[in-house]
Amino acid sequence: MNMLDYLQWRGDLSLEKAHFQEVDALILSRVSYLPMDGVLTEDWDAGKTMAHAVQELAATEGYHLLWPDDGPMMQLAAQSERFGGMRLCGYVNVLDTDQEKQFSAVTIRLNDQDIFVSFRGTDNTLVGWKEDFNMSFMEIVPGQRQAAEYLQRAALCAPGKIYVGGHSKGGNLAVYSAAFCGEDLQDRIVQVYNMDGPGFAQSIVQKPEYQRICKRILTYIPQNSVVGMLLEHEEPRQVIHSTENGLQQHNVYSWEVLRDHLIPAQGVEKSSEFIDHSLKSWLQAMDEEKRGRIIDAAFEILNAPEKATMSELSADWMQSGVAMLRSWQQLDSEEQRNMLASVKTLVKAFWENMDMLQNRGKKSEKETSALGKENK
Repeated sequence: MNMLDYLQWRGDLSLEKAHFQEVDALILSRVSYLPMDGVLTEDWDAGKTMAHAVQELAATEGYHLLWPDDGPMMQLAAQSERFGGMRLCGYVNVLDTDQEKQFSAVTIRLNDQDIFVSFRGTDNTLVGWKEDFNMSFMEIVPGQRQAAEYLQRAALCAPGKIYVGGHSKGGNLAVYSAAFCGEDLQDRIVQVYNMDGPGFAQSIVQKPEYQRICKRILTYIPQNSVVGMLLEHEEPRQVIHSTENGLQQHNVYSWEVLRDHLIPAQGVEKSSEFIDHSLKSWLQAMDEEKRGRIIDAAFEILNAPEKATMSELSADWMQSGVAMLRSWQQLDSEEQRNMLASVKTLVKAFWENMDMLQNRGKKSEKETSALGKENK
């Protein structure tokens, strides 16, 4: 049973009959991935009901969903008593190549008083992927700053409780916005849901703003999590059981649901710890300046075919490959040496951590077998 089954079996229960739960947060974290351009605007006053917005989107010619299961999810949510009447407002979708920023969010009115602010994660664009990699050497990326500003605006449209959430990079934006939105606004936040999103630089998690919201952050990762293990986390993490393997567990439609809760797993798998330790060792072997140079050079190569998305790159892989090879050849010798040395360091890091696949390391004290029935 996954969240689509949850929508079928419990969608007839209003929030008055069954209060807001983690599976609701998971569903609303995916709503921000729906391509509502032309359907919604940044209007904060009225907006449109979920039922109305989804109906308009479904009638739009040529719209594209990032994940196929987002289609049945939005239809089931729109048709349900629980979600269909929720109003969507404050829709923002920004792609800025100069700032290397990909940002999208929507505010969902749960009722007349309370809101859920949903941040989209990485889409299919090269700009979005570049911003993700920038997190490895930049303390703050532009999308995080915009997320905090967005939450401040969203809070003005409702006087009650605030829930914040997102999946993947959207989870990171949710946490950042809740930490750095201002103390008065922070007091109104009931819960922050980070669905397998990466962490932050150590300097961020040590800041008092982050520490103040930390106990209200609920981070969920699958057993073989990669993305949700990246960078630094201070909050407790709930490990969730997934029906998929490896990186496919990042797909939240594979997360198992029992009634109104996600099914917990005993802990992360050896492979997840192995990848996490190896990547951290690799990053620690380079200073931030060197990481930045290597990532910039790598994306200069990826941008050589002049394609906007990963799908376009793979669709014309032969021509793209030729263009990227030419771009590699045009790099100066120092950049080439740095990139090759980085690859060697990565291979070395994986090799040195290989014993973790045979002997599971001590489970992080931050992992918990259950986070409880959290939402009030």
